[in-house]
Amino acid sequence: MANDGRYIAWIAPPYIPYAPALAQRGLPLERLLIIHTGSLAESLWATEQALRCPAVGAVLGWAEHLVDKNLRRLQLAAEAGGSLGILHRPPAAANEASPAALRLQLQPQRQGQGLDIHILKARGGHAGWSWQLPHRDALAVHSFPRTGL
Repeated sequence: MANDGRYIAWIAPPYIPYAPALAQRGLPLERLLIIHTGSLAESLWATEQALRCPAVGAVLGWAEHLVDKNLRRLQLAAEAGGSLGILHRPPAAANEASPAALRLQLQPQRQGQGLDIHILKARGGHAGWSWQLPHRDALAVHSFPRTGL
């Protein structure tokens, strides 16, 4: 996304992203936008606007409590803007309905051996599939503080 000249927006990340690790993974730091918000309403607004913006190729957001209406608005915004939207949600959200085309649950393996990835929902009927990502391949994903998407 960023390599094609589009930005990657991080909306209300719970921690400050570690720039050297992102650069090591090939993300151009000049194409990363970190947007801090003061409330859930501001986060939703910023996420929706970033998803609709043609200059933004991907949006990463963090949200605790969302209702179906908000999720649907974000899905429509991503489709309108041609953006990839990744929403990090708490593990309890895995039991809630969502209009998302793909829902994953990420869990670190014991003793830092890697990352377990479970497909909760996917178009094409791949729900229920799981696989393990070895530690060397999971470094960038493993650093996120939440496991449910």
